[in-house]
Amino acid sequence: MLDAVDAPSFNLAAVLWETLSEVPLSERARLLDVLAARDIVKLWRIAGERYEAAGRGKWGVPGHAVADDFPEEPGEVSTFDGKAALAWFPWFGVDRFKKCFFLDSSYNLFGHLVVNRGPLGELLYPTYFQASCDLATIPATGEVADIRLDYLPVNKLNLKEELPIAGWRPPGDPRFPFGGGLVDYMRVVAPGVYVGVGWKAPKKKRDLGRRFLYFVLVKRVAD
Repeated sequence: MLDAVDAPSFNLAAVLWETLSEVPLSERARLLDVLAARDIVKLWRIAGERYEAAGRGKWGVPGHAVADDFPEEPGEVSTFDGKAALAWFPWFGVDRFKKCFFLDSSYNLFGHLVVNRGPLGELLYPTYFQASCDLATIPATGEVADIRLDYLPVNKLNLKEELPIAGWRPPGDPRFPFGGGLVDYMRVVAPGVYVGVGWKAPKKKRDLGRRFLYFVLVKRVAD
């Protein structure tokens, strides 16, 4: 016989965390194959329940720090495979992508977006971002996230050191569709698994920003 669920204390984000934590790291990448666009959007909402529970003092992120998923020292690279939720993205060949995170010598966290176009993608989209592993709030909605990624112009990126991977092109200004003041907000779903939403900068005196896309990331297991 099933026990009755105490609705105020039940937290789907906690259930999902515990379930995915039992899946071997090498198999979590299968999420990218089974999650449809609507599932990724739902995952963002489910992950948000963790903040509500933490606010009530009932559940946070037990035994895990967001920084655990990212490089500890300069020269290290943490690679995440990703999938975007927008249906039109396959036409551009970037529904699948990678985000590669690395530290500079001052331990500032940066990342490189690698689109699914091989050498041509690297040539056309030398896209980098600056990352912050602090709680962030989406201005337009008030939603909370664990990580913020800012796709900045080269003159504001402040990434002037040698890149950690041979073959990466030097940073360039973000091009369509990644320009326009894009900021990604990411929520941790389970160790090595994140769901995110991108927002474009607000237009002057018109709005608070425009939602760009939802996506999911799964950390790649080191060889």
